[in-house]
Amino acid sequence: MRWLIRSKIDGEGELQKRMEFYSQFRKRELIRELELEARLDGWCHVFNDGNEDNRYMLVGHTDFAVQAIRLIKQLNQRRYRYHKFFICACIMSYEIFYSESYLSTLDEVYVTEQVLEDIEDTLYYTCEFLDKASTRIGFGATKSELRLLTSEAKSFYGNLKRCFVPLGEYRNAGATTRTVI
Repeated sequence: MRWLIRSKIDGEGELQKRMEFYSQFRKRELIRELELEARLDGWCHVFNDGNEDNRYMLVGHTDFAVQAIRLIKQLNQRRYRYHKFFICACIMSYEIFYSESYLSTLDEVYVTEQVLEDIEDTLYYTCEFLDKASTRIGFGATKSELRLLTSEAKSFYGNLKRCFVPLGEYRNAGATTRTVI
């Protein structure tokens, strides 16, 4: 699995704590991909668990998640037919997120828990990044990430699937970027 963390979300100290957190759950030492980070001009931090597969954790804002998915799909076009994404970002609107990121029906997408909010008379899905003082784990995390601390699934991927929500659950939940009357 590979993690892509928007550099605006984590500084070096927070990134190290995030790597320790996931290393503990993954039961593997995580490796920084400094060469890839340099090629991406510091746009994001990248680390992995040593396995090259089609699984990715994306931590950032909506535009970051969309751009990262597009980049991953473009780079792995011939390698994998589908991808598994775990996303810590607001999805704003299911339809817009799905179409702009070029997801296919074969891709498995899980997002952190989203809440429907009225922002300037428009309904959006949002998530909350709790600050590192609130999380007590050294980095800003979403509720889904914090839920990993108490999850009882035996496997790492089982924990992720249990703590994150399938993107499709937001498809017909009544939330679109429409004006509220």
